[in-house]
Amino acid sequence: MFSVGFVNAQCANPTNDYIVNSDVTFCSGTFALDDDGTPGIIIINADDVVVTCLGTAIEPAGGTQTLGINITNHDNVVIHNCTIQDYDTGISIDKNSEYVNLTYNNISVDSLPIAANGNFSYIAHNNITDNGWSAALTIEGNNVTVFANNISLGPLTLSSVSSGNNITGNTFNPATYLDVVGSTDNLISNNIFKNAAIQLGSSASSNTVIGNSLNYTDATECVYLSSADNNDILNNDFLNCEAFLTSADDNKVMHNTMNSSGVASYSVYLGSSTTNNTIYNNTANEYIRLANADNNNISANTITLASFDEGIYIDSDNNVVDGNTLINADLYIHTGEKHNVLRNNIVNTTNPTSKKIHDNSGTSVNNTVIYSNEFAEINWTLLDLTDATAVGLGLGINPTISYNFVEGSFTGELSTNATITFYNVNGLDPLVSVYRNDALCSDVICSAVTTIVQGNYSVNITGFSNYTLVNGSNSSLVIWDSNDPEGGGMDIGPSQKITFFANYSNTTTGKPINNTMGGSCNISYGVAPSGPFVMAYNSSSELWEYQITFAAAGTHYWNVSCVGGALYGAIAREDTVSVC
Repeated sequence: MFSVGFVNAQCANPTNDYIVNSDVTFCSGTFALDDDGTPGIIIINADDVVVTCLGTAIEPAGGTQTLGINITNHDNVVIHNCTIQDYDTGISIDKNSEYVNLTYNNISVDSLPIAANGNFSYIAHNNITDNGWSAALTIEGNNVTVFANNISLGPLTLSSVSSGNNITGNTFNPATYLDVVGSTDNLISNNIFKNAAIQLGSSASSNTVIGNSLNYTDATECVYLSSADNNDILNNDFLNCEAFLTSADDNKVMHNTMNSSGVASYSVYLGSSTTNNTIYNNTANEYIRLANADNNNISANTITLASFDEGIYIDSDNNVVDGNTLINADLYIHTGEKHNVLRNNIVNTTNPTSKKIHDNSGTSVNNTVIYSNEFAEINWTLLDLTDATAVGLGLGINPTISYNFVEGSFTGELSTNATITFYNVNGLDPLVSVYRNDALCSDVICSAVTTIVQGNYSVNITGFSNYTLVNGSNSSLVIWDSNDPEGGGMDIGPSQKITFFANYSNTTTGKPINNTMGGSCNISYGVAPSGPFVMAYNSSSELWEYQITFAAAGTHYWNVSCVGGALYGAIAREDTVSVC
């Protein structure tokens, strides 16, 4: 039987199967009501209704205890200040009910306090307790707001059919957690987790976890990602716990404060098959571990350990570790791991007998150390980085790098082979040279020199000192033709021979660079025949020369490029000639 049963004009006493067709206020008191008949002690039967409780509590009388309040196929419903206790489910919002507001209720039941299956629900300022420890609140709707609730014992679950929800300002008490199961595009912000955790699993993606306070002493992981991709973990405070990622790709763990000492062994753990994650600008007091996690970026983190140990432990391949500061800690590369790049890290071990980079990868694999700034980079790709104790590691003996200049003094493996790349050298002649200790660097020491490519210039070196990129090196090139005053000032017509001259010489001594010294010059033209043609060295004039005729009158472009072997730099010049 359905009932309404008002006590007076101000309030009504709830009864089983109480049908709400309009706004109602329930009277104060505790009402023992079994859920016989249609599920729900209170059944919402209309849109746009407000249910207000004046200290009203409903609980089972000892019989059927299925459901406290049933909201099915109705929108814009408000349930305010009610106490629902000891039923299996406290309040059920079905998927066809939208814009339901649950505020300032006390719900303590045996299985599921709130089932929010409709879209755009607003659940705020409630005390929610799951005495059966199965689920405090399940959300299958979209765009649900859960704000400033006090949640105890059971988890808050965002299901795989749910998205776009806002979980903000709640308190999760011990033995609770937030379980995001395949749900997407949710905002989880400014919540307090007291010995509780956040779990993102089973294809949960594009969620933002930001500004939360996380304290978890019963287990190590207070943020756990498993098979969850493209999530952002930002600006959270971790206490006694860690961020743990496994089979999770393309996530960002950034700007967090991670005081993980206690139960947790790590600040961030990247487990098996975890790739393309960014761990950036976190402050931590336990180390970052990469365990079979490849192609991740670990950058700009500050890790300070209470007692010396690994600050970043790499048991993976192809990761970039860039710009981190490690205090009382080192960088460790595990056996067999390869192709990791360590760039501009500052490592301060405070332990004079320890290595700053402990490379245990073995002699059959390569890893890379890079020091760089806006002017250039030094790249060491080596089989063993263990002795890499100088470069960018906080000892005050970093290399000096300025425009077109690199200088450094290193020990161990870093004193040998490296590649220097000078950046943004477009203003230099395309044919430039490398000087070592103010003299042209020989081919034995400087090899595999590249020309300027996209503004950059690279050279391989076999040892360290100072290196300078020089425009034209110690060679000089001046060119003219028989139409110029230096060539006789002759008027040249079509089909008449024109002689072209190149004075390729040592800048310091002025002496010519001839073919016996390894010199050679080529000439090219802007019209046919265009070349390039090999110029001949004239020992009498001490000039490089070439003759040609042009079929047509006009002003024609020409170019000379000369090289001087190992001792003299390559250089090029261009000019025009008038044919009358």
